[in-house]
Amino acid sequence: LGLATLVSAAIPAAELATPGRVRLVLQQSAQQKAPALSIHFSGYRDTRCPSDVQCAWAGEARAFFWVSGAGIAPQVLVLPWDGSGQPARATQRLGPFRFTLVSLEPRPLMNGPVNPADVTAVLDVAAEPAPPVR
Repeated sequence: LGLATLVSAAIPAAELATPGRVRLVLQQSAQQKAPALSIHFSGYRDTRCPSDVQCAWAGEARAFFWVSGAGIAPQVLVLPWDGSGQPARATQRLGPFRFTLVSLEPRPLMNGPVNPADVTAVLDVAAEPAPPVR
């Protein structure tokens, strides 16, 4: 399995609340006006154990998002998933926002490929004040 890229169908933008949870299918974007934030689910790499077999190692996944907005230079945000069924504890902070990958589904399959158009990432996005300057 590898890095997913483009899906040909146009996907409408999702609504994003702050603080909030956003669900994006591959190549979908979410936007909010204040504070300005744009998130685009641009790809993933998934080496987790297939859901239709038992493995000794859970594997891992990474979801890639193109993020821009208030206090954020446009950049790729990489969020990990440890494959155990629980989100990786890594949280990324960009500008005034904190991002956590809650889920990445569906998991790979041993008996056939997952359709990239079915891949959905769920993120927690929280606005946080800037840390105090010392």
